Amino acid sequence: MTLVVVLALASFGGVADASASTGLLCRLPGANDVRALKVKPTVCSTLGPRDSYATAVQLRDLSWRNWGRSSATATGIVRSWKNYGTLTSPALVRAWRPRRFCGGRRFVYTRMQLRNVSTGYLGGLIKFPVCE
Repeated sequence: MTLVVVLALASFGGVADASASTGLLCRLPGANDVRALKVKPTVCSTLGPRDSYATAVQLRDLSWRNWGRSSATATGIVRSWKNYGTLTSPALVRAWRPRRFCGGRRFVYTRMQLRNVSTGYLGGLIKFPVCE
């Protein structure tokens, strides 16, 4: 009986799809200090209003797996701000630790880390706020 009720709720939208309600904080195009929650982004700049250029990255051509789960991974291209946008390389991206975004119904990945595919270098931990 309970199974039938859960399936009925899911078919009418009563149960939220985790992949559609989980996002990553990415800088808005043309905005210097504003980030927004983007679901499964293909392009993302992590630079936020109180972030250092040394810790921020620009990502493009992202292809995600396991989006909406407790840990999502992607392949893509990374460009580092600290190298003045000159260093680009293929990267593996891992986003994890989803938390409720601003106490609402959506979730935001609050941790991200990148690995340079060419060198194997593991980049620093990027921490995102739960509300911005």
